[in-house]
Amino acid sequence: MKRIVGKTFKSKTNWPFGPWHFSEVELENCHFDNCMSFASWLLRRRFHARNVRLLNCSQFSSGLDAAILEDIVVDGWQNRGRNGYFRAWACAFRHVTLRGRIGYIKFRDGPEKAGLMQRTMDWTNANRAYYATVDWALDIREARFTSSPELHFIPGSLIRRDPETQVLVTKKQATAALGAGLAWGESAVPVVLQWFVEDVNAG
Repeated sequence: MKRIVGKTFKSKTNWPFGPWHFSEVELENCHFDNCMSFASWLLRRRFHARNVRLLNCSQFSSGLDAAILEDIVVDGWQNRGRNGYFRAWACAFRHVTLRGRIGYIKFRDGPEKAGLMQRTMDWTNANRAYYATVDWALDIREARFTSSPELHFIPGSLIRRDPETQVLVTKKQATAALGAGLAWGESAVPVVLQWFVEDVNAG
């Protein structure tokens, strides 16, 4: 496994890995500045990362688009810049572990690339078929999130979590809560529950 320490990667011009494959690499104390994985029009051609370790790395305005991530460990992840977060659009996960202090992350169903937005459901269906072959997708048991992560479009049953501190709300439970006529007041909870109910991959 190749090891890289203390390097800053800026956009795709300084991306040290192949455009469609990223594997057998350990990165420690590295920083990603405006880096995005390559996105394809074709479902059969996706950016693929496998057997990668990221130790105490950070990012600014970076993310992944329509990628497949397998056998990944992220141990410590920091977002730099005001209101920064790491985004992963239309990605699929198998055996991805988050541990240590993890900054705000946001997952959603459709690719970010403008030309692909109209095909969101195609990517959703492709990821759903992928997850049918997965025993577990994401392990967050040892993660300490600095803010609530948005883990949309990963089946809850495929997330390994600490039941004492990380609650799983099923779609059935969310639907029941919305229909219960509770006095929510100024709470944003109904909005969040409605998003969850509309999440096609929620369990």
